[in-house]
Amino acid sequence: MVLKFSKYCSILLGICALTHAWTYSEQDQWPEEFPKCGSNHQSPIAISSMEADNKTYPRIDYEYYGNALEVTITNNGHTALIKLSNNAVKPRISRGPLPANETYEFDSLLFHWGANNSLGSEHVLNDHRFSVEVQAVHYNTKYKNFDEAIQHSDGVAILTAFYQTNPFQRLTALNDVTNALFSIVEYESSTKISDFKLSGIYGGIDKPSKSVYYTYAGSLTTPPCSETVTWIIFPIAVFVAPYQLKPFRMLMDKNGEELVNNFRKLQDLNGRKILINRSGYGIYRNV
Repeated sequence: MVLKFSKYCSILLGICALTHAWTYSEQDQWPEEFPKCGSNHQSPIAISSMEADNKTYPRIDYEYYGNALEVTITNNGHTALIKLSNNAVKPRISRGPLPANETYEFDSLLFHWGANNSLGSEHVLNDHRFSVEVQAVHYNTKYKNFDEAIQHSDGVAILTAFYQTNPFQRLTALNDVTNALFSIVEYESSTKISDFKLSGIYGGIDKPSKSVYYTYAGSLTTPPCSETVTWIIFPIAVFVAPYQLKPFRMLMDKNGEELVNNFRKLQDLNGRKILINRSGYGIYRNV
């Protein structure tokens, strides 16, 4: 069943039902309407493994990341956006580089991709841009909701994975998303996925490869560009089959044009430190 996207103002993606004010093709104009987009601690950035400082964090605790969830996926003209139903059990993360004794609850999942498989990710690692960047956005539960959380420096955590194409491998967990994309080609259309697992989208959140991650303080990569994000970025790419990415490029924006290259330009580091954690398996709990 295909649904029409409900008209509401989403602070996360800077989308208002009345204006739909920003586009990726006019990124240089974002600060005119959203002043934070011109600030000094913006995202995404280029990451160099040679310049990152080593840091050992407590292992990350993942709750409900393996649960089968019903979600809605929407073509909002900027990305394919996944949201949980209001009464769903919300996945959570804690520990790692996050503040001690504080928990971050899942808000939404979004994808960034290119016009072809040679580009797509927002962050660049050692001068390499990946085919897709997937971002799970969480907010600090000491705030009542995401909109309040982005007003505070400790408000948001974004868990990021890169996809790289490999003709001999596929990501099984991505199949439901890929199939759903055929139903949301049209701008502002939605459909449901009944058996969605966050862990699978990351290629298994409890694997040894997930004990290695970069982290830094940055911003939302879309307006209003609030500088309230702790980024957690897994550098070891998840392999997906080329055919699994083709449906993303079928989506249309509000002008009826191909929705591709939906990533922000790289931002200056401006003295910020990039840290890398190389040890400690995540705790994976479903209860």
